[in-house]
Amino acid sequence: MTAPMRHVFLSYCHEDADFVRVVEDHLSESGFSVWKDLDLRAGDNWHAEIEGAIRSALAVIVVLSESGQASAYVNFEWAFALGAGVPVVPLLLKTHPDRLHPRLQSLQSLDFTNYMLRPWDALARSLKALMEVERPFTVAVPRDAPPFIQKAARALDSLDASERTAAITLLAEISDASALEVLAEAVRHPAANVRDIAAKTLAEAKDLRALPAILDAIRYKRYDYVNITTLIELGDAAVPILVTLLRDPTQGVHLRECIASALGEMLNDQSVEALRELLQDPEESLRVGALKSLTGHPAALPWILEAAHDNETEVRWTALQSLGQYRGAEVVATLIDALHHPTLSVRQVAAEGLVEMADTTATPALLEALRDEDDMLVRSRAERALARVIDSSLVPTLFQMLEDVAAKKRVANLLVLLKSDAVINRMIELLKNQDGDVRSTVATALGQLGDRCASPALLLALKDDEENVRTSAAFALGALKEPGAVPDLIEISRSDDELDDMRRAAAIALEEIGTREARIAYRDWKRQERAREES
Repeated sequence: MTAPMRHVFLSYCHEDADFVRVVEDHLSESGFSVWKDLDLRAGDNWHAEIEGAIRSALAVIVVLSESGQASAYVNFEWAFALGAGVPVVPLLLKTHPDRLHPRLQSLQSLDFTNYMLRPWDALARSLKALMEVERPFTVAVPRDAPPFIQKAARALDSLDASERTAAITLLAEISDASALEVLAEAVRHPAANVRDIAAKTLAEAKDLRALPAILDAIRYKRYDYVNITTLIELGDAAVPILVTLLRDPTQGVHLRECIASALGEMLNDQSVEALRELLQDPEESLRVGALKSLTGHPAALPWILEAAHDNETEVRWTALQSLGQYRGAEVVATLIDALHHPTLSVRQVAAEGLVEMADTTATPALLEALRDEDDMLVRSRAERALARVIDSSLVPTLFQMLEDVAAKKRVANLLVLLKSDAVINRMIELLKNQDGDVRSTVATALGQLGDRCASPALLLALKDDEENVRTSAAFALGALKEPGAVPDLIEISRSDDELDDMRRAAAIALEEIGTREARIAYRDWKRQERAREES
């Protein structure tokens, strides 16, 4: 039997977090496991976790600066430790011994106020002395283990971090039952990297003895060797334990989030039910995690539909995104409803979901979404969704919208998909519309439609009063490869009265038309442009 792992508890004010990270690095190098309450006080049942961590600690190191001495959390932690009989080691960072609480003055403190003369060795010696009292950790080795495995196991007690790492890495690479037993013992080792490498190897063998160390690494965000994937590797046998932990609020939000994510890859009746319960948790991030893990499971659809009406935007957004993997009238109705939500991100994800649905019942709502004044992304996704469901019956509606909505180009793109003589003729008529944006939009669309019957009207549009109309007409004539436009386009490309953009559009159109005369004119324009740049 081995002694239980004893960690060092770090008590500090978060204003001293940079110094504490240095302390943690030094302690880890010396072979000590560190516990600190990072990210714990923001909503978890931190009193229970901290008290448990202090009770099981080898010692409590309390970092004493002026802020630390004023912190109610820090004072609670060292006072609780003394009451629980746990050794307390004060580190003086930005304070003087005379300013300490009388109870702390009675303890042997270490002076870290001088940056150049910090007593790291004295700190390590103090903790090692406590380890001697606590009994040093020794990995049990099977009696019949080969000598080289016994040697590697003994090296795990080395105070040299590189020797410990080399030993545990060697054990992880050995295909031997006794090596696996040593690794099972090593998951309780004081050094974090030893525990984590041992846990990773055991997980690959689907050995549940790895689970405590995996959870410890995840809880404190040590991801060098162990992560959620390592948890998943344990397989279905770990599900009952994980479900129990998921249902326990004292485990903390971060760990429960990670467990929920892992269970999403280990779905069975037990894990699905636990994730369903998590959808009712008061913590928003946990509800989000449950939704992500349940997405795609047939039984989860009613719960996801309910979550799509959650008061929290992130939960609602995640539920709506999840609905993209389902089909049915109720799914479409929920997405349509969300398309009218005042929150922009909700409308965006609803529109994306309707792209996937390709359901004609959403057409009226999508047409309305084309008018969304707040966001181009909503309009873009509405266009994509409509492109999958529109038919010729919508032509009159789309032409009406073309004249009165801001998203004219998107409406025109849809009309291009409905190509017909009626569509082309109506667009030709609109080249005479009073709105220059309408004229420019239909000129571009006529080029996309590819019917030269529009060429005469586009030639007239080359003389429009508005440059954007003339530019669109030039590009359209180029797309149609209309040879009859060459003389006018040459004139424009050479005119000093035209703006650069208009001359460039005419030249590009000439290149696309590609007749001999057009190619010569395009080369002339290129030479003129180079000459202008050089001058």
